[in-house]
Amino acid sequence: MAGTGKPRADRAAVLEAACRVTDRDGMDGLTLASVAAELGLHSSSLYNHVDGLEGLRKSVTVAALAELSERLRDAVLGRGGAAGMRAIADAYRAYAAERPGRFRAATSWHLWCRWEEVQDAADGGLRAIHAVISSFGLEGIALRHAARAYTSALIGFIQAADHAFTAPPSAEGTFDYLVSLFSDAFAAGRWPASNG
Repeated sequence: MAGTGKPRADRAAVLEAACRVTDRDGMDGLTLASVAAELGLHSSSLYNHVDGLEGLRKSVTVAALAELSERLRDAVLGRGGAAGMRAIADAYRAYAAERPGRFRAATSWHLWCRWEEVQDAADGGLRAIHAVISSFGLEGIALRHAARAYTSALIGFIQAADHAFTAPPSAEGTFDYLVSLFSDAFAAGRWPASNG
């Protein structure tokens, strides 16, 4: 029987459209209506696939974290030390450039999800980052502090670079400096002691 020509969607198509909308309009611009318009559907039909706007935001956030984690795993494969640190930095920056809305979602997940909802998606990326930083000899609590400090610095830089770093020196030069700052400090073995 010939199809009716009416647009149809499944959960995967709805999520893909939601991710496109998020990259274009940000999470604030992600609505059921905007996703429905992207698919050529009425917004009421999306309730068959997502649990309202909250469920849509959670789904985009988890998908973004999973995608970013995969990028990080692939980037650091076989790399440690300074090369691994640079690979982490470049993977974050490339993802932010290619998927700006999803990058914001992945790095601001606490606004949309509880940790329990995102930990599986984020786990691979965290393991990749920890593997690189542990190659400098850090372990335990010190390793976790170091990973948090480095990734927070990268994320903060990436989020600020487009509008805050317009005067010399170049943003690119500062990015290189940031990566080297952490890599050199870790390689020198001069990281702070931590009691918790």
